[in-house]
Amino acid sequence: MLIGIARFSHIIGLVERPLALSLVAAFATDLWDVALPLGITLELLWLDVVAMGSIIQPFGGMAFLLLFPLSATLSWTQPGVLLLPLVLCILAAHLGAYCELKYRIQQNCLLDRVGRMLARESEAGEVMACTAESPDIRKTLSNRPPSAVNAQTEQNIPESLLRECFVGRICWHILLYLASYSILCLVISTLIDWNLYPVLPNLQWVFVYALAAIGAILSLRQRRAYIVCGLSILVIVALLAGGELIKTAN
Repeated sequence: MLIGIARFSHIIGLVERPLALSLVAAFATDLWDVALPLGITLELLWLDVVAMGSIIQPFGGMAFLLLFPLSATLSWTQPGVLLLPLVLCILAAHLGAYCELKYRIQQNCLLDRVGRMLARESEAGEVMACTAESPDIRKTLSNRPPSAVNAQTEQNIPESLLRECFVGRICWHILLYLASYSILCLVISTLIDWNLYPVLPNLQWVFVYALAAIGAILSLRQRRAYIVCGLSILVIVALLAGGELIKTAN
């Protein structure tokens, strides 16, 4: 789970993708009837978002890691009962992307620190090159303990900054996951206790796939595909509305 949470710190192939996480979860728990549909839905949903430059993809892996343990604990397998948790997990994924953007903006100040450290390292190298010609200075440098030399070298290398960013990102990703899962469980348990939990008993996974496939259509980046998608949605809505009117008339 930490691989999915710290997705910008540990990127190992396709492990951070919701579909890959769903396959791993299904193999581990043998809950194929819920893991695979959730992974397909979340994968299709953000298929049009490409993480390039300042564009940060929503935390699809975290959304799956929020939704699958909840569904496995409550033995929920049908989309009609998982619709509300799915929406809440989608919001949590977008919240993670927003927090990641703010964190990157906050880390911009480290560029100045790295620049100053590199400048000091360059100046120290020039001084060493200029003064190493003196026999006395060479003798002094050779007599210095290795610990002092290593300490000075570590101060000139920005490894501490990288370690700070690495640990900081993992920590706030874990906190975000724990807070999101706690809020998700609290909201669902409260609605169940008050008998206000919404359920759509006739909803099937194929309709969820069709709705999530809008992201796949948008990923084509073609106006013709957008027009066809829009017309298809209008036709489907018209057919459903016509069917309801016929049932009402009869």
